[in-house]
Amino acid sequence: MDKKHSREFKEGCRQRMIARWKDPEARMRRTASIGRTRRSATSRARTGAITTALWQKPAYVKKHHESCVAAWEHDEERRCAASITSQDSWDSLDDDEYTDRCDRGRETFSKRYKSDKVFAERVRERGRKIHSRIKDKTAWRANVSASLQGRIGRRVGLTKETDPTGMLRRLSEAYIGRIFAPSVHGKWYVGKHGRIYMRSGWEVAFAKWCDRKGVDWSYEPKYFMVGKGIWLGITYTPDFFLPAGKLYIDVKGRFYEENRQKILTFMRLYPKVQFCVLRRKGLQELGVDVL
Repeated sequence: MDKKHSREFKEGCRQRMIARWKDPEARMRRTASIGRTRRSATSRARTGAITTALWQKPAYVKKHHESCVAAWEHDEERRCAASITSQDSWDSLDDDEYTDRCDRGRETFSKRYKSDKVFAERVRERGRKIHSRIKDKTAWRANVSASLQGRIGRRVGLTKETDPTGMLRRLSEAYIGRIFAPSVHGKWYVGKHGRIYMRSGWEVAFAKWCDRKGVDWSYEPKYFMVGKGIWLGITYTPDFFLPAGKLYIDVKGRFYEENRQKILTFMRLYPKVQFCVLRRKGLQELGVDVL
């Protein structure tokens, strides 16, 4: 079969498939057939082997990437539909489901970023490209803010007082006393107390030091109301509590003015609470391994 007839044959097959797919009954039969096939262990293994072999070919990966980029850039309807679907899927989550999805996504990304050097470099390169395209940073931020104004849910432009769905208020109340740490600074503690996401490597090092010394501890078990100020939020949450000495400990690396003011306010409002701040020198004197 020459190239011309081959193209005509493929086009004819494609048109017939489109026509059949538009028939609801045919689509249901085809979907049921595909479902039965996919449930077969042999079929799954064969499909997995074929897919793995394809993705190991650089030419296939490049071609697939280029076709996806071309389709995405030239299909505005598809982009809009994907954006609406994504927004609806997030807005339909309750607070616990939303937090769980964020945690899983952050953990998955962090693991891949640390283990896959090619992926990490691709992420950094993408960030550099985006940053290089932005000539006027102030105007860019203003445009982003304006485009997100009026969005429902956890988007810029709404607060817990102005969100008509009440979702932001419920989320704020559910997580009062907690400040989410960016994954770029946070690290996972894995040890005697299980698996805990902590806000810095120094906190992980201190927790492991306590484990070695046989000192019992709990991570951020309680928050204290300190009101509004130059700091973020209205609560203060010490990092650790040592039950043996009824002592709260905060491990600090960077120590900005807002941190200092918040801690001073906390100490003034709760004079009976035993509390101390450990910085680099104090941690090193204890023998904690900090860089």
